[in-house]
Amino acid sequence: MSFDLIVITSSNPVQLQLFELELAALPALKGARILAVTDPQGHRVGSGGGTLNALVAANALAPLTSTSRTLVLHSGGDSQRSPLCTVQGKAFSSLPHAVHATPLARLLDVLAAVTRSPGVIVSSTDVLLHLPDLAPTELAADCVAGLGIYSPFEYGLRHGVFARHSILQKASAEQLREAGFTKDQVLLDSGVIFFGPALAKELLALAAHAPYSGSTLAGLDQGHAPYRFELYTDILLSLPQFHKTEPTPLSVALCKAHFVVIEAPPSSRFVHSGTTLELVALATQPPEFAGFTRRVHALAMPHQDVHETAVVINSLLRGTAQHSRVEANAVVEHCDLFGTYCIGAGSVASRVNVLPGLVLPPRCCVQQIPLAARRGTLVFPCFGVLDTVKDEAGKGGTFMNVSWACVGAVAALGGGGGGGGAESVDRQAFSRHRPRLGCGARRGADAPPARRWRHRAGPSGAGDVAGAASRGAGRPCHAV
Repeated sequence: MSFDLIVITSSNPVQLQLFELELAALPALKGARILAVTDPQGHRVGSGGGTLNALVAANALAPLTSTSRTLVLHSGGDSQRSPLCTVQGKAFSSLPHAVHATPLARLLDVLAAVTRSPGVIVSSTDVLLHLPDLAPTELAADCVAGLGIYSPFEYGLRHGVFARHSILQKASAEQLREAGFTKDQVLLDSGVIFFGPALAKELLALAAHAPYSGSTLAGLDQGHAPYRFELYTDILLSLPQFHKTEPTPLSVALCKAHFVVIEAPPSSRFVHSGTTLELVALATQPPEFAGFTRRVHALAMPHQDVHETAVVINSLLRGTAQHSRVEANAVVEHCDLFGTYCIGAGSVASRVNVLPGLVLPPRCCVQQIPLAARRGTLVFPCFGVLDTVKDEAGKGGTFMNVSWACVGAVAALGGGGGGGGAESVDRQAFSRHRPRLGCGARRGADAPPARRWRHRAGPSGAGDVAGAASRGAGRPCHAV
């Protein structure tokens, strides 16, 4: 590990505690100085404010110098498009990989190779990067650099792009063509930004002055108003190459900076894992470089019907023989499934260990979450893999892969018969397409107790699951 300090951001104090536990268990971080920070006093301060708050916290722990190397990892978002990651964050979502159990584990191996120059690297954590031929780039103290990866043209419609004289965010096809990109490829923003030590100090100086002080814990403690700003639209677009309006404190602080793009070699690859659909695709249809497998610490009783394309991570399958199944391209992670269960094609069962005979329809998700505030209470969020959670009702929004118009029609009718017309059509559509999630009878006295396991790469993780399997069932198990 070639960083003097690694800082990871979280959205709230509870998540911060979870991150600290996860970070402490990562083999790659043994011996490294690690700091987890949260948005100050519960205020969402944006990616720019989060970066500034992280730099202030890092500087308090180990002062930033002209020779120090700091890594800031952003994992404090709300995960609205990936509800499976709401609790543990996208950085710690599960990967079916024997070495890199999470996106963060892979990023730590990759980011150290981007540059050996002192400074601060800021990175998102909902990406997988493949940089096999990238030679470390020497970067100046007054430099800001972005790592660009050539990717298919359609990626530029959903992500940031480095153009000749601008940074485009989710541009239209016409804007990309006007920027000089062909129909084949764009220079995609990988989510990795470098700040030279001189510029890191300039940003730190801003933390002492309003309004930027409102993005830090120290500033809020002094009574400054909360302030949100963004890494791209505020900080990067304040650089001299891009800032064309009246001076701002940010543009003045960065007036001597110059921006460069590190163009990764053609062999490089970028994979986004920020939505439920992308996470499922990443696990079940992994990119060629990933080195993924479909079984990681997975054990099953004989005669479980597990499709060859299904992915099973750190789970025990002990359902009714010949009647329990995991269908094509489904994902089962950190689960203990028993009874006559069925995990539908393309679905995700996450951390479930108390539902006998779980029946999960195709392309749906269920996750078991214990409530910290009410010990012994569990909640089970259910949603569709295709749900566009951020979209409003009437503007493409869905629930359990069904439009809100259909869901609303059923709610309005309250289970009544409906007298015809448009409402009856909506009700009939919902009745045809709505998923039906269910489980068997409540856990009986003879059912084995629930267990919780944590996914860890390596033999110790396998031993934990094997031990649980042998203790719980009394029947032979085999790897699926």
